[in-house]
Amino acid sequence: MRSENGVIPAAGILAGAIIIGVIIFSYTWHSNYQLDQTISVTGSATQTFTSDIGYLRARIEASGSTAQQAYQNLEQQKPAVINFFSENGFQRNEIIFSTFNSYSREDYDQNGRPTGRVISWTYSQQVEVKSNDVQKIKALSLEMGSLVQQGINVQVESPEYYYSGLDSLKISIQSRAAENAMVRAQKISEATDQELGNMTSARMGVLQITPINSNQVSGMGINDASSIEKEITGVVSATFQIE
Repeated sequence: MRSENGVIPAAGILAGAIIIGVIIFSYTWHSNYQLDQTISVTGSATQTFTSDIGYLRARIEASGSTAQQAYQNLEQQKPAVINFFSENGFQRNEIIFSTFNSYSREDYDQNGRPTGRVISWTYSQQVEVKSNDVQKIKALSLEMGSLVQQGINVQVESPEYYYSGLDSLKISIQSRAAENAMVRAQKISEATDQELGNMTSARMGVLQITPINSNQVSGMGINDASSIEKEITGVVSATFQIE
């Protein structure tokens, strides 16, 4: 009798402990399961804009048998360049010349060894103008080659175009991309009869500034300077809880 009275209560206590443990485990697992339910989405936003700053750069070059002569030949070309920009509405202080660059051309013997004698010198200098009239910059880049007819050795670089309000535009496009990510997450949660919870993480992608309708993408981001009409694309990857 003592054996029965001793065993049955112990078995009952053990069974009760197992049931309580199972309940606690089930509750904890269910709570953790709910916390682990998340959804990850990627939102994006794109906006077109027009550049309002243009730069035009060109390089003039002249050669001579001596460094002095090469320099003088270069200086003789500058008035025609200054006149070209002045006739197109630029003040003298808006026409910026950079520091001179120079190099010599050496003589070589029949075995390809330098003789130490300099055959000629070449001097070059970059000239730059800036304007908020980007169409004017574009037109001048096409017309500047006419200086060649005046005997000017000029190499015109591709004009560059920028936007003065880019910083605020970047903030705006990233905000819109985050909103788009939330909308996508809401649509998915609604389709699965679940409620969208708080955002748990978000990561901003690099910005892509490209010509309009371009399909260029770079992991390092793109900052196009070749086009007047551009578009900016922002991407945000976000994770939300599902309740």
